[in-house]
Amino acid sequence: MTPALLDINDSNLQLWHGDRHQQSPGYALLRGGQYVYGNEARAAARLEPRNINTRYWWQLNTDALQPAFGPARHSADLVHGHLQALHREAGEPSEVILAVSGSLQREQLSLLLGIIQACPFEAVGLVNRSVALASPVA
Repeated sequence: MTPALLDINDSNLQLWHGDRHQQSPGYALLRGGQYVYGNEARAAARLEPRNINTRYWWQLNTDALQPAFGPARHSADLVHGHLQALHREAGEPSEVILAVSGSLQREQLSLLLGIIQACPFEAVGLVNRSVALASPVA
């Protein structure tokens, strides 16, 4: 089976796996001590604005969340949860190729790869998303 492609952009994640295409905006909603990610979280953002976090992808680090946001200690916890939720929604691919923004700092990319090692899928490739998007044009 071919690996899935995960396009990581802080405002929207997209995962292609076989004939499936999942989009998941970078929203995390804290509801009853549990997190909800993506479209469901974005839909509730106006109703529960104090229970929404939209900064965790572009602020990926291990600094304590300010203000506190439920049981998550830092943005890396929210990224991990979002990746796991998207993985389930996409049919649980075993291998994923990552397309990431060139704006990710070296420390953030290192942290992201470490988070992925704790996920139930394996990253088998890594590409700059700008290069990947421009490749059909070239």
